[in-house]
Amino acid sequence: MRAAVWNSRCLALAVVFAVAGFCYGLSTSQGPSRPGVATRGVGTGGVPLQFTNPLFPGAGLNQFDLGDACFGSAITRYVTAAGGLRPYRFRSEGPQSLESVLEGTRSSLQLGISGVISGSAPVSFPTRAGVPPIINFLVTVTDARGSNAVSTSGFFNISLFNSLNLFRFGISELPRGFLASNYLTRVPVLGGREPLTFSIVSLSDGTGAALNLERDLGLSLSSDGTILGRPLRLGTFALTLKCVNDTGRVALNRANTTPNQTLALVIMNNPVTSTDLVTVSARVKGKIGSEGKDSLKYKGMINTLGVDRFQLLNSDFSFRLGGVGFSGRLDRKGRFSGELADGSKGKIKVNLKKGSVDISLRAATFDTALDAANLSTPTARKAVQVTIGEAVASSEVLDFTSKLSGLSYSLKYNLGRNGGPAAGAFQILSVKGTDSTTQSGLPGDKWNVRFISAPRSGVVSAGQTQGFDGATALTTRIGANFVQTVRGAELRISERKISFKSSSGEGVKSFALNSKSFKGIVSTFALSEKSTNIPQAIRAALLGEPFFQLGVDLERGTNAPFSGEHARRIYGLGKKFSDSPPSR
Repeated sequence: MRAAVWNSRCLALAVVFAVAGFCYGLSTSQGPSRPGVATRGVGTGGVPLQFTNPLFPGAGLNQFDLGDACFGSAITRYVTAAGGLRPYRFRSEGPQSLESVLEGTRSSLQLGISGVISGSAPVSFPTRAGVPPIINFLVTVTDARGSNAVSTSGFFNISLFNSLNLFRFGISELPRGFLASNYLTRVPVLGGREPLTFSIVSLSDGTGAALNLERDLGLSLSSDGTILGRPLRLGTFALTLKCVNDTGRVALNRANTTPNQTLALVIMNNPVTSTDLVTVSARVKGKIGSEGKDSLKYKGMINTLGVDRFQLLNSDFSFRLGGVGFSGRLDRKGRFSGELADGSKGKIKVNLKKGSVDISLRAATFDTALDAANLSTPTARKAVQVTIGEAVASSEVLDFTSKLSGLSYSLKYNLGRNGGPAAGAFQILSVKGTDSTTQSGLPGDKWNVRFISAPRSGVVSAGQTQGFDGATALTTRIGANFVQTVRGAELRISERKISFKSSSGEGVKSFALNSKSFKGIVSTFALSEKSTNIPQAIRAALLGEPFFQLGVDLERGTNAPFSGEHARRIYGLGKKFSDSPPSR
């Protein structure tokens, strides 16, 4: 296990809820886009599924740019997408796949199902006169709408160069971002002796106003060139970066003409909140200027796209929080325990059945990486990233409660208690289902679903608020066509809880959301296969493991409505569904 320190910061975590009344409907039509009113299926009311990487210069609309690289160099790239229903699955298959294109080139590049491309570039590659060799390969991304899943494909390009006397940036434009959605990319630099250190020269919007990447956009730049977080602001921005090698040499721009690189960054709107990583708690404390006195504890919930634990044995694992980061390899039980390269003690436990990540670091020294000397303000915004093997690569942002007393400092975050949410969160935590029949005798399933939803903050227009106040309706959407809206007195709203119960024998049986912890649970009467488009568990194995899809819409008039959507892979075990893969 090796430890590394990066320079990261950022954002916050969250989502919204509250509601009122009773109205019920099943529909196959696409309804209006306004949350809480729509009769749309889950995953159909937000942004269409699309790649967000920059277009390849001079090529068609279906050609995307992953930047430049040197022959034989280590590469980390992220194929990114937005829209549809998370989680996504990326693949590269067939005669135009990455594996086929690289056959015989002694390259170890691979594409994981989470969209991460990693490995070493080929040491040689076929070329044409006057044109740099380009690795051009096909990638397909598929969303999580089960039998209604949507896919889109595109060709991705990595241009190869010799490293002799070369030290320059490898891209000129960043992937597009979407409001409050996972953002994770890496800025490549060619040549230069490591370690390389990245820093921000300037950030401005279309008016030329100077901005802070962390505070204003909710994104963070690590010292290794990784940009992560969840954008909090719409617009087009110009981000100028500097990269310095171990001798102090400054990298030139991609055109190899002047120092530094100005990157175009576009953040677009997205009405739907969906997250594959939710931080439950995080705490950092220590003493400024004292070695081995810092510690970190972290607990988060992840979605592993239904990959079973046998596929994730001995997986690579990486974690970042602020400027603190490390990477290594989990054992066959999803654990690591021991001394890190910097002398700190680390314990990591990943429970793939529960989807939980627990991290403990002690005897560490990372106060400088966290900018502890500048923590005199009540809150501190830091980015978090978790990557596990090929299945998980997600980031978010936390607004910590910070405290500085003399040389002692602390950062605290507890979902719903300490720290403030910024980007919002909506994620399914568990799904259970039982085969049954509806009141009209149709085959279907009863469902019990646990989820997390926390309100956005800082991403609404002037005069708007996020939260539970002023709610007028709550819509629950399951699968392809099931929609149920609750209004008025049927919905109970108290200081700590929003709930609904029905004895009708149809639709949603009960719904409850704790407005303090942001944990929720919904249970249903038997919903027909026709309404959800999810087969009964007894037949699921024959049709391939489906995804369970949940959407929750909060209507608050024109005052910051909210829509959350997510999906979780489920497995048919006899006449019951579970989100835990069957044991081998």
